[in-house]
Amino acid sequence: MAEAQRQQAELQGRRAELATLWLYRLAGWRLLARRHRTRYGEIDLMMSRFRTLLFIEVKWRARQLTAEEMLPGPAQQQRLLRAMTAELARLSARRGGALQGRFDLICWAGWRPVLWLRQVAL
Repeated sequence: MAEAQRQQAELQGRRAELATLWLYRLAGWRLLARRHRTRYGEIDLMMSRFRTLLFIEVKWRARQLTAEEMLPGPAQQQRLLRAMTAELARLSARRGGALQGRFDLICWAGWRPVLWLRQVAL
């Protein structure tokens, strides 16, 4: 039974990522990568618009939790920061100039976003 619950949670997480992807695409962002693996960790969504790279962490929970319960823990925050910093440097070099970086966190409870932290500059 635990395996079935894990698979169901994985499916719901992927659906939340897809819903998040479309929210940003409708706002004019272009998808660069989904579930992008770096040597530091995985970035759920990488998007761009003009000279800004957007790194998005998506969380899904079956029920609404407090903001503190939904936020990534300190270890995950460090992994995300290292991964995003490395990708920002790599893509800036590849595109021939400094790019701006931004981090957004969106947490879903069921089918609605309950916590949406935007424009956290890197």
